[in-house]
Amino acid sequence: MLAALLADAGSIVAKQTLLDASWPDTFVTESSLLEVIRLLREALGDDRLNPTYIQTVHRRGYRFIAPVRFESSKVPRFEGSRFHRSSSAAAIDSLTDVSSSLEPANPEPSNHEPPKPEPPNPRTFEPSNRDPWRPLIVAAAAAVSATIGIAGVFAVLGQRPIEPRPTMRFTIALPEDAVIDPLRGSVAVSSDGTRMVYVAAYDGQSRLFLRTIDRDNPVAIDGSDGAADPFFSPDGAWVGFFAHGSLKKLRVEGGTPVVLCAARSGAGASWAPDGTIIFGGGPGGGLARVSEQGGEPVVLAAPAPGSREVSYGWPDVLPDGRGVLYTAVSLAENAVALLDFASGHRHTIIDAARFGRYSPTGHLVFERRGRLEAAPFSLANWKLTAAPRAILRGLAKEGASLDGSRFAFSRTGSLLYIPGASTDVDERLQWLGPDGRLEPVSLPAAPLAAIDIAPNLRQVAATIEDTNTQDLWIGDLQRGALSRVAGDGQSVGPTWRPDGLEIAFAYSKAGPFNLFVRAADVDGAPQPLVESPWNQLPTSWSPDGRFLAFTEFHPMTGADIWMLDVRTRERRPIVRTLFDESYARFSPDGRWIAYMSNESGRWDVFVRRADGTGPRVQVSTAGGAWPCWSMDGRTLYFSASGQAAAAAVQTTPALSISPVMLLTDRADLQLVGSRADSNRVLVRRSSIAPARHELRVIVEWFSEWTRLRIG
Repeated sequence: MLAALLADAGSIVAKQTLLDASWPDTFVTESSLLEVIRLLREALGDDRLNPTYIQTVHRRGYRFIAPVRFESSKVPRFEGSRFHRSSSAAAIDSLTDVSSSLEPANPEPSNHEPPKPEPPNPRTFEPSNRDPWRPLIVAAAAAVSATIGIAGVFAVLGQRPIEPRPTMRFTIALPEDAVIDPLRGSVAVSSDGTRMVYVAAYDGQSRLFLRTIDRDNPVAIDGSDGAADPFFSPDGAWVGFFAHGSLKKLRVEGGTPVVLCAARSGAGASWAPDGTIIFGGGPGGGLARVSEQGGEPVVLAAPAPGSREVSYGWPDVLPDGRGVLYTAVSLAENAVALLDFASGHRHTIIDAARFGRYSPTGHLVFERRGRLEAAPFSLANWKLTAAPRAILRGLAKEGASLDGSRFAFSRTGSLLYIPGASTDVDERLQWLGPDGRLEPVSLPAAPLAAIDIAPNLRQVAATIEDTNTQDLWIGDLQRGALSRVAGDGQSVGPTWRPDGLEIAFAYSKAGPFNLFVRAADVDGAPQPLVESPWNQLPTSWSPDGRFLAFTEFHPMTGADIWMLDVRTRERRPIVRTLFDESYARFSPDGRWIAYMSNESGRWDVFVRRADGTGPRVQVSTAGGAWPCWSMDGRTLYFSASGQAAAAAVQTTPALSISPVMLLTDRADLQLVGSRADSNRVLVRRSSIAPARHELRVIVEWFSEWTRLRIG
C-alpha cells in the first residue's frame, strides 16, 4: 500500500485504488484499508491529525505528502488498478531501496495542496547505513508484508482478513410529497457507499434526491428536473442521468447540468474508471460509448434485424475493463448478456433475468420476478460457476415496465433498493368498483403477463410468464377456467377483435415477433398479418375491425405507433418520434386513440385523433401508463404512479380532459385489459405492492451472503 501511495506521491489515491492494489481479486472491507494505514503511520511515527507523510483526504482517499525521489530500478510498478509485485520480499526490497528518497514534510492543513518538493540536498539522499529513515521504512515494509501475508492466507481460506461486521438495515423516508414512481424508480450508490441517489416524483416532476451517510434527510439535487436512471462517477463526485432526450452529468452538490450527448432515457449507463460512459438505448437501440467530457457517441453493439431482441440497456462495466454486462430486452423474455469490447462478441449469461451487476465478491447479481439472485461468476471465462441463489426477496416490481433498476450496491457492500411490501396473496384478477370494493374473478391463480378483455367482458386472453413456450391462454371469467391455445412458437400481447371471433397477437417461431391472427375458439396455425425485420406488438382493434393499432420497435426511433389496414395490409405510422410511444387504444367510437409516451422523461398518457392528425392532449399530470377506455367512451382509466386513476373525456365540441381522480389509495392494484365495464375495471392484485414512500438500505450486505451460503 505504501508503494501504491509512493507511485503517485503528491496526488490523491482513491480508497478503492488502494484496496485493488493491496488485495487484487480478493474481497475485503474498508476496515482492512484503515488498519494498514494505521500500521504505516505507526511505523513512520506519523500523526493522523497533523500528518507528515500520509494525509487523509476526507471521503476520497489518501495522499503521500512528503517529497519523494526514486533512486532504484526496483521500484514497484503501478498500472491501472493493480500493483505488480513478484513477492512480498520484492516489495520489501523495493521499499527499502527508496528509503533514502523520503523526507518528512511540514505539517499542512487538510484543505491545502501539498508543497512542491524543494531541490534535494545531496547529503540527505546519500545512501548510508546510518540513514535515519531507513529503520522506519524497513519497519513499515515489514508491517505491510505481514498484512499482505495474513490477507493472502485468509484469501486462500476463503475468509476475510478481519471478522465481518454485523449486517445493519435501515429505512430512508422520502421527503413529504415525494413518491417513488413505479415506472421510473431507479436508484444508484457511489462506489464507496457514502452517497445514494434515487428518482422520485415531487411537485409533478421527477428529480434526483441525494442521501449521504452524514445527513439525516435526503435533499433534492438542483438541476436534475426530469431525471431518470442515475449513475455515479467512479470517485462519487458526479452523478450522470438521462433527461429531456439527453445524457447529462451534474455535480452531486447540484448546479448546471452538462449535456454529454443525445440519448433516450430508460436504458441506464455505467461510468468506467477510464473516463468513458457506456449507456443503453443509444443509436440503433444498443450500447454506445461517450467520453465523460461529452461528444459524439460510438455504437458498440445493437440488436440485429430479424432477431427477437428489441434493445440493449442497463450496462455494468466489468472491473477488468474487458467487457460489459447488459440486459438484452425482448418482448417475451429478457436476459443478462455480456459484450467483449475487443472482439465485439456477445453471448447470453443467464435467461429470464435483468439488471445484471458484478459484485467484488466474484458474483453476478441480477433481478428476477421481484427478487435478487446471485451466482459465482468467473472473470476469466465469463461464465457462471454455480447455480444462482436468492439473496433478497420483496424487491419492488412493475409488471411490464423495464424503466430502471430497483437496486444498486457499492463495492463496500452497501445495498440500496426500492422495497415491495409482500401481501402474501396470489396475483389474482379482480373487478374494482367505483366505491373501491374488490370482487374476485374466479380464474385460478397464475403468473399472467399481457391480458386483454373480450368485448363481451366474459373472457380474457393472456400469456403466462413461466411457461417455456409463452403460449396463448383463454380465461373464462364465468366458469373460472383457463385453457391453452396450442402453438409451436411463442405468443405475446393478445388483443381481441371487436366481434370476439379472432385474436391478434405477436408471434415468433425463430425470428422477430410479428403480427399474427387466429380464431378464438379453433386450434390451428396462426395466420400472418405483417412480415417485418423489426419486432411488433398489437395493442387495439378499431370498432369496425378494419384497423389494428400496433407498436413497432425500430432501432433508430424506438417504440412507435403504427396502424395496419387489415383488408389491404397497408400500414402507416401514427406517432413516430425519437422517443418511445406505445400501447395505443382505440376509443369506442374509433375516432381517438389513447397511448403512452416517455417524451417528458417519464411515462404519461395522451389522447389524439386515431388518424394521427391534430394536436394531442395530455391526460396524466404526474405520470401514467396502460390507458383503458370505458365502454361508453366517457372515461379513460390508467395507472398513475402505481395507483388506479380515471379522467372524464369530452370529445365535442372539442377534445377536453377533466382533472385526474384516483380510484383508490391502494398501491397493490394494477390495471389490466383494454376496456372497462360501465362502472368497474379489471385489476390485478400484486403479491408485491411497491412501497412508494421509503427506501431500504443494508450495510455489510456481502457479509449476509455467508449466512445464506451463496457459493
